[in-house]
Amino acid sequence: MLSLLAMVVVLSSCLSEITLEDDEILQQNESQIKAYIAANNLSVTKAPNGVYYQVTKVDTSGRKMIIGDTVRVNYVLSRLDGYVLSSAVLNKDKPFQFINGYSTSLFVNLLPYLHEGETGTFIIPSTMALGSQTLPNLPANSPLRCDIQWFKTFSEEADIDRYVRDNKITLTGRYSNGLRYLRVKEGTGDYLASG
Repeated sequence: MLSLLAMVVVLSSCLSEITLEDDEILQQNESQIKAYIAANNLSVTKAPNGVYYQVTKVDTSGRKMIIGDTVRVNYVLSRLDGYVLSSAVLNKDKPFQFINGYSTSLFVNLLPYLHEGETGTFIIPSTMALGSQTLPNLPANSPLRCDIQWFKTFSEEADIDRYVRDNKITLTGRYSNGLRYLRVKEGTGDYLASG
């Protein structure tokens, strides 16, 4: 019994040290990010998930990504000192592709703040990036910058939304199953009854 109590004390001490270390890393990241924002005179908003972002080209007429969309994104991912880690250029101009809702991609946490047609700059804490992983050109616990140059969604929903927008159609309504409609002439008769 005494050895079990000793083991519980040791484990709780270890967990407490891990929690303190995580808090310290978050504080260091926050300090680095704020210093970077100030040095680069960025006008950013802090999202609830901890990401700082700035929409650099606004176009709210574009579509927002939804669950089930296939998404292609062109981006530049870099350290805060400007060293480029990954981009569509490094990937031979092939945009990164993922399915929203079925991916743990970093972009799942960034793109909800943009519409198609918009560009943005994101400053990302290490906990949302690679965390404590060390890569040849990236120290552990490094915050990152991601510049989204464009993204596009692909799905039936996206095709219909694009068609409606491109043809300047003002819809009368939309059903929960996704069907959209435009009433071209108001009728005088009764609506169909259920059954």
